[in-house]
Order: sequence, then structure tokens, then C-alpha cells
Amino acid sequence: MQDPVMSDGKTMPLGDGDIAALADTLLEDRRYLDASALYAQLAARDRTRTDLLAKAHYARGMYLLSQDARTEPRLELRRAVELDPNLAEAETELDEIHTIRLPRMGD
Repeated sequence: MQDPVMSDGKTMPLGDGDIAALADTLLEDRRYLDASALYAQLAARDRTRTDLLAKAHYARGMYLLSQDARTEPRLELRRAVELDPNLAEAETELDEIHTIRLPRMGD
């Protein structure tokens, strides 16, 4: 695995645990695209870690929501739940899309 590349093009030489912790921090800081990229890199390294791939989809879905996208966030969040049914954050966001955001968005 190459060192993770951030959105500014810089690389960070880290171990897997460090990368996962950094991805979690980026997610908390709402740096969704950076978090998604790190989770996806980790998931590509260990294909048995579908939880990491689920987090990549979740983070991408959150980014798309922050950009007021309509269809794509739902697809990303659904994929996250399919990959990791225990990812409560993704399920919560899906529920919110259907009960709060969609009526507000006029869908």
C-alpha cells in the first residue's frame, strides 16, 4: 500500500492503525472525501475488511449530502449499510434522508 494521499496531494507515511485513526478523525472533522479515500485504501489492502469499505461509502455519502446531491448520497449510504449492517451512522442518515431531507428538498 502506498502512503495515503491527502486532497492537497501530500503523502503521509503511516501504518494501518494510524491510517484508520486518521480516517476516523477526518470523518469527525467532516473532511469526508479525505476520510473516504483513506478507508478505501485500507479496504483495498485487506479485502476482508468490508467494514472499512462501508465507511468509505458512508463518508462519500456524507460528502454528497453536504453538496446537496439528491440521488447519489442514498446510493452510497445504502451500499455502506449493505457492507456493514452495524454501521448505525449510515442507517441513521438514510432514515433522515427519507423523513427530513427529502420533504425539505421537494422530492
